[in-house]
Amino acid sequence: MDDASIDLETWLISKITDKIARTETAAFIHGDGNGKPRGFLNYPLVEAGCSESGKIEAFKSGADGDLPNSDTLLDVLNAMKPEYLPGAVWLMSRSAMASIRRLKDRSTGNYLWQPGLLAGQPHTLLGHSVVIVDEMPPLVRGKTSTAVAFANFREGYQIVDRGNIHVLRDPYSAKPYVEFYTTKRVGGDVINTDAIKVVNFVKE
Repeated sequence: MDDASIDLETWLISKITDKIARTETAAFIHGDGNGKPRGFLNYPLVEAGCSESGKIEAFKSGADGDLPNSDTLLDVLNAMKPEYLPGAVWLMSRSAMASIRRLKDRSTGNYLWQPGLLAGQPHTLLGHSVVIVDEMPPLVRGKTSTAVAFANFREGYQIVDRGNIHVLRDPYSAKPYVEFYTTKRVGGDVINTDAIKVVNFVKE
């Protein structure tokens, strides 16, 4: 470390920070709540139109791992309560994005997906921003998955963050090596299932 031409400690902390961020994102989606946040996809699903406390409403696409048309997306959008629509976003994997980008409006023939043309401008789907997250389940033809969510996460999901990442530098325990101990305390859980909807890519 003393002879390196770059600040290895700063570089290492940057890599750790990126890894922790991706781990947190995965936990907010899939986490089981055991020593980690409980992800929204860890909650049980209930069929569209059958609202139940503690369960997230799921809309079937009509095909395993595929979305034959835009009807399901419109049903999801229309099912969201008006008070949650401002700030609601589509959350999906890249494989789901690749499939949804091909969908067109039946009446006009226009693509439902509108790409962000300017730097920093989000893509939109049916008028709402799209967030692409690799930690969301992939969409694979023939396999069931919940690869798309439509949610107002400010209203539906609570994150409790203890603070900054803590790094302890230990040059003594494993000489001549330097060890780094990194900790971060964070929690998360669904607080309002009405503000979260998912698309279940499964047959009727």
